Amino acid sequence: MCSTLFVFNPGYEESLLPHLRGGYTPPKQVQKMREDLALLPFYLGAKSGDSLFSFCPERWKNTQMPICGTPVSELLPRKEKQYNLLPWGWSPDLHDIPYNIGSIPSMDEMRLWGSRKSSYILLDALLDSYPERFRLPREAFKTISTQDELEQELRTNTPKVIKSPYSSSGRGVFFLEGEMNREDYLYSSLSGLLKKQGELYVEPYLEKEKDMAFEYYSSNKSEEKFLFLGRSEFITERGRYIGNRVSPELKSDNADNMAEIIRQALLSVSALNTYEGFLGVDAMRYRIGNSEIRLHPCVELNIRPTMGHIALFLSDYCTSGTYKIVYFPKEGEALEYVSAIQKSAIIEGGKITRGTTSLLPVDNKTQFLALLSVSDSR
Repeated sequence: MCSTLFVFNPGYEESLLPHLRGGYTPPKQVQKMREDLALLPFYLGAKSGDSLFSFCPERWKNTQMPICGTPVSELLPRKEKQYNLLPWGWSPDLHDIPYNIGSIPSMDEMRLWGSRKSSYILLDALLDSYPERFRLPREAFKTISTQDELEQELRTNTPKVIKSPYSSSGRGVFFLEGEMNREDYLYSSLSGLLKKQGELYVEPYLEKEKDMAFEYYSSNKSEEKFLFLGRSEFITERGRYIGNRVSPELKSDNADNMAEIIRQALLSVSALNTYEGFLGVDAMRYRIGNSEIRLHPCVELNIRPTMGHIALFLSDYCTSGTYKIVYFPKEGEALEYVSAIQKSAIIEGGKITRGTTSLLPVDNKTQFLALLSVSDSR
């Protein structure tokens, strides 16, 4: 049986753009995130002992994973073995991994899985099947493919959200409150994105009450194509991910049968026919007027592992808590912060029962932290 080789490569989406034939170099901050959080997917396979990683900072190789104490040296692959590859996102640079990983998906498949287009296919299936339950204004969802269409949208006073096909973690998501003119910085940004990516998506602005997601695993070997893993509750700010609630009860929470409704609708997304791995469907409760609350069942379909999956598996390490990703602009600040907070953390029997701990090794070069916080549970 092959072990799983994880690759943490957030920000991979833009590498899928057709014009980037010469390769793609992520922004420096994204590269730093990949380095500092390289071992984060450990928590997706920790209980099965099935976590290995294609990359680990050299300075971590003699350290241990916090909470459970697993030596990092045990998480490193060997060149003579064969592995099943499980990246954070499928991208063309995975061809360069120097291990025996067998064949990888085609570029066409990677683009299908990395684009937001599949989100709208799933949303259409849900609206077709449950028009009374999900009363979204379908006419407000549009695809823009020309500069004239973009200018027409920017001239209207209607609040809206504009998204690019290839982006992640809130990047490529723009909130427009009203009419915009050519002098606005956002006007030129959207025009450039349209030229670069070929199209943009327009959605109605909704007054959000609560973010959530439904997390699944897609398998081509089991009777049930999509296995529901649990519901996650996450925190965002203007579309950018901040953190997740961690609780064992979320693993069995199907939110009034929504998990099954979405699972059935996923069968209509042809891009998933050959996909095997983690996927998540972001949803949102939103407000109409002063009192009515409705559900948007598919804000985003993520055909990849998500932070929500990590949060679900983290419930094995605490009874209830909060999981966050925090960025520190200067080297040394993250280490100083962790050194201070971990003095009051209590870890017993491989679980944190009070305080805050880092989930990954930290040193004076670390700038991104993955933190698990628990209030006093005793």
